[in-house]
Amino acid sequence: MLWVGREKEPVGENATLDRLLLAALAVTIAIQLGWTASTARYDWGHRYSASRVVAKYLRDQRLEDARIYATGYFAFAIQPYFQVNLFDNYRARAGPAYWDWSTHNPIVDNYQRILRAGPEIVIVGVKDPEQQIFLESPERFFPGYRPTVFRGALFWKNRPLEWDAFVVYRRVRRGALRRRRSASIMPRLPTAEFAAARRSADPSLPRSKRARAGRL
Repeated sequence: MLWVGREKEPVGENATLDRLLLAALAVTIAIQLGWTASTARYDWGHRYSASRVVAKYLRDQRLEDARIYATGYFAFAIQPYFQVNLFDNYRARAGPAYWDWSTHNPIVDNYQRILRAGPEIVIVGVKDPEQQIFLESPERFFPGYRPTVFRGALFWKNRPLEWDAFVVYRRVRRGALRRRRSASIMPRLPTAEFAAARRSADPSLPRSKRARAGRL
């Protein structure tokens, strides 16, 4: 639109303005080219979404039939890679496998309730920046489970804009868990921190409530 607007005036009518506009256009193009190069470099070496990798991991480890709990709406991104609903805490593996975008969503993903239920696998879907703590310190959550992080992100300009990542927690055998407890003190259950991260990324909540939850 810049050069179309300049066509309304004769070329050379205002040489100074022409030079300024060309300089501004050159700077804009240079910035855009830098962002394009950064995005291409990131896309070449990183995945956009880790959902397919997680699905392959579950199949390779023969975990499809294990007792699996999921938390976070983004965890449902792995569902299309399976024929049926994979999560025991969502309609008890019965019915449709899609996320119910309503207040009647039947998923049971309270932190303490998941720990009490003791499923073999817990899958945390990481989508929003407030949930980055799951990627940076996954061991802080779900004591008695061994975390495996699967990273993916939507890259924008010169940085990841939002995550498309997962943390798969696999329950440690009781004997190994006892050895770990004797070797180190288990962390205190970060219930409030977990709830804040979950609520801040919950799309069913109004934005104002999500912002308050993220500051807890």
